[in-house]
Amino acid sequence: MKLATLACLSVLAASGLTSCNKSSVFSSSSSRTDWTVNDKRTITKKVNGLTRKLDTKTDVKMGQGKITSFPAGALVKLEESGSATPRVAELRENGGSLELWVQENGAFRRGTADEETWLVGFLKDVIGD
Repeated sequence: MKLATLACLSVLAASGLTSCNKSSVFSSSSSRTDWTVNDKRTITKKVNGLTRKLDTKTDVKMGQGKITSFPAGALVKLEESGSATPRVAELRENGGSLELWVQENGAFRRGTADEETWLVGFLKDVIGD
C-alpha cells in the first residue's frame, strides 16, 4: 500500500473523517498534490522554490485553468510564496461572479488589474488543462 494511502487512512481513523483522496505528480524540480478531505479540496504546486496553493470546497468546479462553476457564497483561498511578490488572496462570490481580494498589511482589499493578470496565470498553473 502506498505511503500516502496509509497516511490518509491513519488520518481518517484518528479523526473520524469520512473521505480522503490524494493524487501526486513529482519530477526532479516540481511537484503537484491534490487532496480532497470531506468537502475541502487543496491543490499545491511547487516548482523551483515557487509554491502555489489553492483551498476551496468541492462544490467549486475547476477545469482548463479556470474556475468553471461555483455556488453562492463560494470562497477560494490562494497563496503564493517563493516569488518576488508573495501573496495571500481570496476569490469571493458576489452577485454570481468571483471577485479577487488580496491581503495587504493584515487586511483584504480588492485586487488591482495587475493582480487580476497574476490570478489568470496562477489558476492556469495550479489547475492546469
